[in-house]
Amino acid sequence: MYAQPTATATGPSSWLEPGGACAGADEVEIKVDGTWVSNNFDGQGPYTNHAAEIRLRPAGKLANGKEFDLVLTKRPGTTYKGQPANNGDWAPLFANINQQAKDGNIVGVDISFRDSSSNALVTVPDFYFSFYDIDHGITDNRGTPYESIIIGKGTYESFFLYPGSELDVINYNNEGNFLQIKATRYGAQCDNPTNPNSLTTVNCWGEVVDQRKRAVTF
Repeated sequence: MYAQPTATATGPSSWLEPGGACAGADEVEIKVDGTWVSNNFDGQGPYTNHAAEIRLRPAGKLANGKEFDLVLTKRPGTTYKGQPANNGDWAPLFANINQQAKDGNIVGVDISFRDSSSNALVTVPDFYFSFYDIDHGITDNRGTPYESIIIGKGTYESFFLYPGSELDVINYNNEGNFLQIKATRYGAQCDNPTNPNSLTTVNCWGEVVDQRKRAVTF
């Protein structure tokens, strides 16, 4: 997860169509050169002495000069099933939540911005937020584990995909309430991006993977 656009906006956007207007004059840059002061999603590690969250401090600065943190916590009522020991693998350039996709596992993630001094919630006017390395695992007798991002309609202004994207855009459960961005291609660790500002094409076990085509920006 990182706040930088991955594609140029082209044409109008509905909640199910990529493209649309880019952020305006109030855009706030979210950076990753701060410190991951907490890396303990759902209290499961890898640093169990930290607060039960992932927190970047500072993540940016508002127009009034105040710094703010980026905070990720597990949504109440959802279950985290993953390998938390791996959640620090891609720090500091990425926030990583290792979630097991098999058996339909779904975890809710609340993303908030908080004042770095008071911890009070703050409103960031306009910003980009990206998800990377959306792919699927090996098919076995339980099926194929697909990674997805599911986000509520009305919680984003626009979303962007790279030309030739390998991600499906779906009206989740045909309910008209959630957008699902779903993987269509297999991925392994050797195709994972290492820097959000330099996504590239890599050869992973003989398969050429364009990292840009497996990312989405809101």
